[in-house]
Amino acid sequence: MAPEGWSIAEVIKYRHETLRAFLTLIRVPEVAASRDACIMEHEISPETIEQIRHFVPPRQGYPDFRIT
Repeated sequence: MAPEGWSIAEVIKYRHETLRAFLTLIRVPEVAASRDACIMEHEISPETIEQIRHFVPPRQGYPDFRIT
């Protein structure tokens, strides 16, 4: 995969993990949270994902992921 492809994949993975973590935080069942995160990750704006990050605890693998 080209470097640009890896970069895009990392963004999508980051969005998915953020959304899934947020959905489970608000008590959406794990299966539904994962499924819904797959749908949402492709359309969510960068501004919205950044705001959601404020509600989700830091995750291993994302050292820059901080609650501010």
